[in-house]
Amino acid sequence: MLICRLHGSVLPRACGLALPAALCAFALHVFVFKHDDGPVNVSNVVTTFYGSYTSVLGFLVVFRSQGAYTRYWEGASLLQQTRGQWFNATSSLVAFCSSDPDKKTKVKEFQHLVVRLVSIMHCTALQQISDIPDEKWITLDRSGIDIPSMSYLASKSSKCEIIFQWIQRLIGENISNGVLCAAPPIMSRVFQDLSLGLLHANTAKKNSMKYPFHFHMHKWSRSCFSVSQSRPHGF
Repeated sequence: MLICRLHGSVLPRACGLALPAALCAFALHVFVFKHDDGPVNVSNVVTTFYGSYTSVLGFLVVFRSQGAYTRYWEGASLLQQTRGQWFNATSSLVAFCSSDPDKKTKVKEFQHLVVRLVSIMHCTALQQISDIPDEKWITLDRSGIDIPSMSYLASKSSKCEIIFQWIQRLIGENISNGVLCAAPPIMSRVFQDLSLGLLHANTAKKNSMKYPFHFHMHKWSRSCFSVSQSRPHGF
C-alpha cells in the first residue's frame, strides 16, 4: 500500500516519464535495429546508450537525494527554532506582568489572550508549510477573540502575518495601560523573538513552495502592504 498509493507518491510522475522512453526504445528495436535480413549487431550501441543512461541517472539520484535530505533537515531545524523563539517570547510576556492586585483581571485576560494568539499563529505557520488538511491541526480555544476577528482572519491568506500584527498591537496596548511592566530591554527581546520566529517560519515555507521562474514582485508587495494595514477587531 505504501508503494502503490498516489498521494505523495512519485510513481505517477515516474510512469509519465518512463512510458514514453519505453515506447521509443521499442520503436527503435523494431523499426531501426531490425531489417529483413535479420537483426543487426547492436551491442556497441546498447552499451553506449546504457553507460550514458546509468551515468546520468546515478548523478541525478545522488544529487536530488542529497538536496532533498538537506532541505528536510533545514526545514526541521527552522521549525524547531520558530517554536523555541515564540515559546520564549510568550513565557516572557506571561512572566513579566504587573503584580498589582487592582490589575489582576486585566493581567489574566492578557495572558490568556496572548497564549491563544500565539497558539493560532503557530498553527497557521504549520498549515502554510505542511500538506496535512487544516482540520487536523489542534489549537487552544478562541476565548477572548470575537467572531468578527476570526471571520476576518479566515478570509485572508496571510493568516500568520495578520496574527503577528495583532500580537504586536496587543503588547503595545498593555504596555501603555501598565499590564506589562518589564524593562525596555526585555520587551525588545520579546519583539525580537517574535520577529525571528516569523522569519524562520517563512524561510521554512520556502522549502515547501514552488516558485515560478518569473516571480511578480509587485503582487508580493501589494500583499505585504495589505497585511501591514490590517487592524484587529475586538481588542
